[in-house]
Amino acid sequence: MIVDPSVRVAQLADELRAIAATSLYFSQDPHDRARFEQIRVVAAELQSVVDRRDASEIRAIFDDDLTPRTPLAGADAVIFDAEGRLLITDRADGRGWCVPGGLVEVGESPSEAAVREAYEEVGLTVRAVELLAVYDNRKVLPPGRVHVFHHVHRCEVVSGEPAPTHEVRDFGWFRESEIDKLTFFSIHATLVRDAFRGSKQTLFH
Repeated sequence: MIVDPSVRVAQLADELRAIAATSLYFSQDPHDRARFEQIRVVAAELQSVVDRRDASEIRAIFDDDLTPRTPLAGADAVIFDAEGRLLITDRADGRGWCVPGGLVEVGESPSEAAVREAYEEVGLTVRAVELLAVYDNRKVLPPGRVHVFHHVHRCEVVSGEPAPTHEVRDFGWFRESEIDKLTFFSIHATLVRDAFRGSKQTLFH
């Protein structure tokens, strides 16, 4: 994969920040802590190379968040109808088609997040019945600036009919033969094709 150099620089800065934050969280030795603080300074300087903000502003942001850095958790809902068609939505921001989904919020599990997203995005009450796949977005797509693990759940409709919302401007029930005409958002081209293949085992990418 060809990676934009500016994206790679931002990735390296984020990785250095993560190393420093995690080490500072656990370390008690003053000499080690001084080294980890310097790593955080270097991370801010590196980020400033590809950022509109200067290093001091970025450093202030880093200083305000000293928790260990970890990838984000995402959750997606794969919903088929009785005819074997998959519910796919067109994002209101115009960034492409995808199944209902989003980031997991504090206090909920990935399956709970998938259920919530289905309701928020298309008004369906669903239940999560199976974990279909876990995707590392950096393995499926050219590496970007955000690292996300997507937890994909097969969900069954409990009640409701899908409808557009402020997050979704359109939707449809699609057969596998119809998906090539869609422009997909993020990892969803891979996610949707895998969903139609119906692997008997949870997929890990």
